[in-house]
Amino acid sequence: MASNLLTRENEVFKAIRELLRNKLEFVVVGGYAVSGLARHRFSVDLDIVVEGKDLHLFEEVLSRLGFVKEIEKTGFDRVYSGRFVSYVKRVDNLPVTVDLLVDSLTCRSTRASWSYEYIRKNSVMAEVVGVESSVRCRVVKRELLIALKIHSGRKVDLRDIVFLAPGSKVKEVVKHSLRGDLKTLLTQVEEMLETLKKNTFIDSLKATFQVRGDTSREVNSAIRMLKAMKENLERRTKD
Repeated sequence: MASNLLTRENEVFKAIRELLRNKLEFVVVGGYAVSGLARHRFSVDLDIVVEGKDLHLFEEVLSRLGFVKEIEKTGFDRVYSGRFVSYVKRVDNLPVTVDLLVDSLTCRSTRASWSYEYIRKNSVMAEVVGVESSVRCRVVKRELLIALKIHSGRKVDLRDIVFLAPGSKVKEVVKHSLRGDLKTLLTQVEEMLETLKKNTFIDSLKATFQVRGDTSREVNSAIRMLKAMKENLERRTKD
């Protein structure tokens, strides 16, 4: 494993520990939540949902750690008035990113939103594991994380879904997913099911998670879950 990747991953764990040491409340989503609920996936981007009233405290801690604000967006969330603030630190001239999703998490493609309160209510304490480091912190629950990733709809999200699917409760995933543009969501689910049939996807799945063995159990679990989601969405978008 490239030493630079390890160094950058360790910077993320350092940031999480410092936020916890300062007793700040947040919920981890994205790749580091996957590492806490399923299996380790390399990432140099930390995504956390925070409350707006605490934003200045997060900014103070991240600034002390050498992170610099690069992006701030507001007004993209009509439901919860969420904000997005991205902090970047350069390590050997390569970025390590901490993205603060303020008051809510919004999906651009389906225009679905989940409030901080909803995400906090549907979160658990978990051990987030890296190659050299680990930390116990609050992460979004498995079923809600799957729902967020179905709405996002990228290939990287589908790879995560495959390893999150075993042991998940399909009804809970569906419940968390029913918001935003359901027709767009249905299209994304159909595309995901098609992608799962491709050998090239399986190869990329194994490479991303460094898996050498058979992944058919995980893939089949994801297929069953997405088919159930598809059937539910078809009923709701009939008209």
